[in-house]
Amino acid sequence: MKPQPLDLEKIEEEIIDRFNEHQPHELQEELDLIKEVLKQRIKSACEFYLRYKDKLELLEKEHPNLVEYDKNMKYNDWLFKLAFKDVLEEK
Repeated sequence: MKPQPLDLEKIEEEIIDRFNEHQPHELQEELDLIKEVLKQRIKSACEFYLRYKDKLELLEKEHPNLVEYDKNMKYNDWLFKLAFKDVLEEK
């Protein structure tokens, strides 16, 4: 899939299309909840990345269990992959 900007409306449409055999009006509340959860999680990951960008020492201090930094890799690249690992993982 070609990289695209995040568009939660398209995500909502895709979910509706996939569940079209169900009655869509019954799904609207669930879709609204899914969209809100996605927004919160994406915002949290962005804030995580921005808080610790260029600040390995702060990350080590506040999240010592997360720091398995490979010194051969650029820190900010590694941090980005950590913050968005679920999105970046290929299945």
